Amino acid sequence: MSLLNRNIQMSNEIPIVIYQMGKVGSQTIWKSLQGMNLHNPIYHIHVLNSKNIDKSIEILKSKGSPITLQLQQAQELIAYLEKCEYPEMKIVTVVREPLAQLLSSLFQRMKVHTPQLTDSDGSWKVDEIAEHTYNLVRAKKINAFHWFKREFKEGLGIDVYEYPFDRLQGYSRISKNGLDILILRLESSENWEHYLTEFFNFPVPFKILNQNRSEEKTYKTAYHQVKSSLKFPHEILEEIYSSPYCQHFYTEEMNEGFIDRWKLAE
Repeated sequence: MSLLNRNIQMSNEIPIVIYQMGKVGSQTIWKSLQGMNLHNPIYHIHVLNSKNIDKSIEILKSKGSPITLQLQQAQELIAYLEKCEYPEMKIVTVVREPLAQLLSSLFQRMKVHTPQLTDSDGSWKVDEIAEHTYNLVRAKKINAFHWFKREFKEGLGIDVYEYPFDRLQGYSRISKNGLDILILRLESSENWEHYLTEFFNFPVPFKILNQNRSEEKTYKTAYHQVKSSLKFPHEILEEIYSSPYCQHFYTEEMNEGFIDRWKLAE
């Protein structure tokens, strides 16, 4: 049933939207919620900015590929947002340490977006992947830095940096004009079940079912080889972890730990 045809004024009909950048645990939360057989419509999207949706659809059409379910759901949600003055939604988004997110996302999409980094037999060019990732970081093409402005702010009209984030507990909640938003940190996922149970006001504890983990993919060996070998100069890391994104969502101690993790040996 289309969202526009639902009586969303009823509390148990409020749509649930898993709206976040890739490789931050969205599949895990989405599948876990689906397993609860809720009456609410559940959406799983990475894009809600209409310009980005149109661009993605153009790319798919140019390759002769069908429009994905995620893009179809995004179009439906945009229609809902445009029709209702105060659209009700329960929105969950997740943040992740930016270099880990970048590398994981790169592997997830590699055979489609950067097939030159794989051999004709399907194997992975580990050295070339590491070099490509290094160049992306040097060029500041780090998705986590731009996603909330390019997507969240444009799609929902909410600047998350204007709202406090509990950096010790790893979550925050924003309520504005009918939108109820829960922001979680991947590195604090041991607390997700508690925060999600409270957010949705479930009568029983919410249980997480792990899904879509890079460690369980066919590329897991290459992924770990690149992850373990990839190192950066201290000045690059200082710039990354002093960014508004890292300063807003992570403690100083956590950012220092990330720098130690990725820095070149002295």
